[in-house]
Amino acid sequence: MQEVELNAKKVVKYAALPGIFPRLSILFGGFSYLPFFIATIYKNVGLLSKTHPYLNPDNNGRFGITSLVSAAAHELTWDKKNIDRIILFGVTILTLVIFALFGLGLAFSFLSHGAHAAVAFGTILITPSPATDIAFELLDRIFGVPGVYNSGYAAAAAAFPTPFQTGLHAILAMYNVALFIFAGFIFLYYIVSIVGEVALTGTPFGNRFNIIWGPLRLVMALGLLVPMGAYGLNSAQYTLLYIAKFGSSMATNAWLAFNASPGVTSPFGRGFNCISR
Repeated sequence: MQEVELNAKKVVKYAALPGIFPRLSILFGGFSYLPFFIATIYKNVGLLSKTHPYLNPDNNGRFGITSLVSAAAHELTWDKKNIDRIILFGVTILTLVIFALFGLGLAFSFLSHGAHAAVAFGTILITPSPATDIAFELLDRIFGVPGVYNSGYAAAAAAFPTPFQTGLHAILAMYNVALFIFAGFIFLYYIVSIVGEVALTGTPFGNRFNIIWGPLRLVMALGLLVPMGAYGLNSAQYTLLYIAKFGSSMATNAWLAFNASPGVTSPFGRGFNCISR
C-alpha cells in the first residue's frame, strides 16, 4: 500500500486551492509554443545562434518569454554594425509590451464596467434599419439564406432564395458533405493514433496531445464542418455569415454615431442617415 505524507501546509493548500493552478497550467499548456515560435523568429533575424538550446524542440515548455528575451539581449552586440538587429529587437519588445497592455486594459474594462459594457457591445451589433441597409441587401442577393439579414430585397423578392441561389446552395451542400466525410476519416485516424499512443506510453491522450485542448480541438473542428439547415451550409459557414452581419452592423452604428456627433464635419452632413436610400 502506498503511503502518503500529509502535513498541515499541504492540507490547507489543497482545501483552499484544490489543484486550481495545476489544472490551469494544463488548460493553457498549448501556449508553451509561443516562446519557441519567438525563438525561431529571433534565429531567422540573427538574434539567436542556430545552436542555441532554446531552438531545440525538446526544450519546448522549459523556458518563458522573459528568459528568451534575456538570452537574445545577451547575444546581441550593441554597436552600429548591428543597428538592424537592435531595431528588430526593440520592435519585438515593444510588440510584447503592447500586447500585455492591451490584455490588461481589456481585463480592466470588463471588470470596471461590467454589465454596462456588455449591453453597449450588444447594442452596437444590431443594425437600426436592416430593411434599408445596402450591405444586408448585397449579402442577401449573393447568398440568399433566409432569416439571416432580413433585408428589403428578401422581403420584396417574388422568390427567395432565387433559382440561382438555390443552385449555389446545392453546390455548397455537395462540397460540405464531401468535406465532412473527409474530416471524418481524419478524425478516425486521430482516434486510432491516440489510442495506440496511450497503449504505448500509458499517458492519457499520449504525449503529443494536450489533455484538455486536444479533444476540444477535434470536437470543434468536426462540429464546424457538420452540414445543417435546409440550405446545405455547415456551421462554420453560418458563423461566417453572422460575423459579416455583426461586423456590418458595428460599422453602420459607428458611422451613424460619427455623423451625429456635434462639431464633426461629414461629407454627408451631420445627422445624415447613411442606411437610407
